[in-house]
Amino acid sequence: LPRNNKQEIWIKDQWPRSINKNIILPGKALDGLNVVWHSDLVIGGGGTMNREAAALNVPVYSTFKGKIGAVDRYLEEQGLLTIVTDEKDFSTKIIIKKREKTNPRDFGDSRTCDYLVSLIEKRVAQESR
Repeated sequence: LPRNNKQEIWIKDQWPRSINKNIILPGKALDGLNVVWHSDLVIGGGGTMNREAAALNVPVYSTFKGKIGAVDRYLEEQGLLTIVTDEKDFSTKIIIKKREKTNPRDFGDSRTCDYLVSLIEKRVAQESR
């Protein structure tokens, strides 16, 4: 997804015959989390979108070339993010396949969420007295 008009023009100039065949450029801004959730994989330049993909259990590949931060190293150690460092990694590390989508509540321990919901419920009950 292009971030701005300049990137969109560059994509159209580079691959004019692929637009609307293999490349779809949306006509408006999209909700990033929905795009990630419905994707089979994410290839990103690093940062928030990569971490959101990892949190949603979507295979994610980072092409970030700077110093890799602790969060990304941790995600890599957990198998939730793959760091792509050179051209050969595109054919050896990136796995292109249809992703089976799971229920977001199935991602693991929900004690924190359950606790926060209970606090909200208690507060609502107090306010309604």
